[in-house]
Amino acid sequence: MALFQDIQNEPEIQNWLKGYLALRITKDGLRGLVEGDSKNVQKNIHLSVIQARNLTAGTTCGLCLTENLFQCHTRGLCSHPRNCKYHNSPLKINRPCPSQICDDFRDEICAVHRYGGPSWKNTKANHWCTNHWQVAKCFMPPDGYDDVTSYDETDFNGIISVMINCMEFQRRFSFTIGIQPPNTLTEAREIGRKIRHSPDLKVTDTDLADYFATLNTLLTDSTFLANDKDAQQAVIKLKQLEKDSLSISTEDARELLEEARSTIEVGKRDVAESAESWKQELEGVVLQGKTDIDSGKCEIAESVKTGKQDLEVVVLQGKTAIESGKCEAAESVKTGKQELESVVAQGKTAIEFGKCEVAESVKTGKQDLEGVVLQGKTAIQSGKCEVAESVKTGKQQIEGVVSQGKSTIARLVTERVKEELEEALQGKNNVSSLSEAEQREGNWLKLEAQKKQK
Repeated sequence: MALFQDIQNEPEIQNWLKGYLALRITKDGLRGLVEGDSKNVQKNIHLSVIQARNLTAGTTCGLCLTENLFQCHTRGLCSHPRNCKYHNSPLKINRPCPSQICDDFRDEICAVHRYGGPSWKNTKANHWCTNHWQVAKCFMPPDGYDDVTSYDETDFNGIISVMINCMEFQRRFSFTIGIQPPNTLTEAREIGRKIRHSPDLKVTDTDLADYFATLNTLLTDSTFLANDKDAQQAVIKLKQLEKDSLSISTEDARELLEEARSTIEVGKRDVAESAESWKQELEGVVLQGKTDIDSGKCEIAESVKTGKQDLEVVVLQGKTAIESGKCEAAESVKTGKQELESVVAQGKTAIEFGKCEVAESVKTGKQDLEGVVLQGKTAIQSGKCEVAESVKTGKQQIEGVVSQGKSTIARLVTERVKEELEEALQGKNNVSSLSEAEQREGNWLKLEAQKKQK
C-alpha cells in the first residue's frame, strides 16, 4: 500500500488530484439521496398520469420516441423547420401518445423543473415509465449525457444538476436552492467545473481547503444528508483525504489518473464538438436567414408593386366616387332647394289660413261673449226682481208674524191679569176691609186690563 501523497511530487498537481478524488467521494456520498428521490419522482409522475387519465394501474408506454412528443420547430431541439435534423424521419414526426401517457408525462417533467427547460436531447421517452434515470437525465445539462444510463456513468456535474434543477430535492436541504444567491449546491458545481477545466491540472492549497470545506458542508446538511449512511461515509473519507491519511493502491492511483485524463479529454472533445455543432447550426441559420432575406426582398418588391397598382386603382376609384359625389350633391342641393321653396309656400298658405281662422274665431268669440253678457244682464235683472219680490214677501210674512206675536202677547197678558184680579177679588172676600191705597191700586189694574183688551 502507498499513501496518496506519494503519487506525485508536484504539490499543486497533487492538490488537483485530491480535488478530483474529493469529487468522486462526494458523488458516492450523494448516491442514496439522488437515486432514491429520482425513483420517487419517476414513480409519482407515472402514477399521477395514470390517475388523471383513469387508466388501468400499471399501464405503461414504450412506443413514443422523444421526437414524437415535440412539434417542429421547438426551441433547443429543432434548428429550423425547413431543415430539421431532429424530426428527420417519418417515425419521428410529432403525434399524440397512443397510450395517453407520454404527453402528460412530458408536461409533468416540465412542471417539476425549476426553470421549465428540461434537457430533452438527453432522454429517451420510451423508457420513462420504467427507467427512473431516463427521467433524471431531463434535469442534467443539455450536452454530454445522451449515452449515460445509470448513476455510476454520470459525472459529478450531472448529479449536482439533477438536485439543482428538480424541485423535488428542495425538501432535502436546509437552504434555498437556486442560482441567485449562491448556495452549497451551486458552489459544489462550480468546484467540479474548475477541476474539470483546469488547463494545467493544478490547484492551490487555499483553493483546495475551500473545496474540502464546501463539500463537507454539503454532505453534513442537517435536513437529510447528516443522517444518511452514504453521506457520512463520504465525510470520513474526505477528512482522511484532506489529512493525507487516505490510503489507496498504486493500481487505484493509476486508474484514478487515467480516469482524470479521460475526463479531461472528453471535456475538451465535448467542448470542441459543441463548438463545431454550434458553428454548423449557426452557419445553417445564417444561410437560411440570408435565403429568407432574399426571398423577403423579392416578396417585398412584389408587394410594393402590387400595392402601388392597387393604390392607383383605389385613387382612380376615389376620384370617380368624388365626381359622382359632386353630381349627387349638386342634384341633392337643387332638389332640396325646390323642396324648401315648396315647404315655405305651404307655410305661407298655412299662415294666411291660420290668420283667417283666428279672425273668425275672434269674431265668433266676441259674439258669444256679447250673448253671455246679455244673458248675464237678464239674469241679474231677473234676480233683482226675484230679490225684491222675496223681500216684499218676507216683509209681509214678518209683519204677519209680528201681528200674531202681539195678539198672542195681549191674550197672555189679559189672561194673566184676569187671573190676578180673580185672585185679588178672592182676597177681598177673605179680608174684611182694604186700605184706601189698595183700593186705588186695584182700580188702576182694572183700567189697565181694559186698555189692553181694547
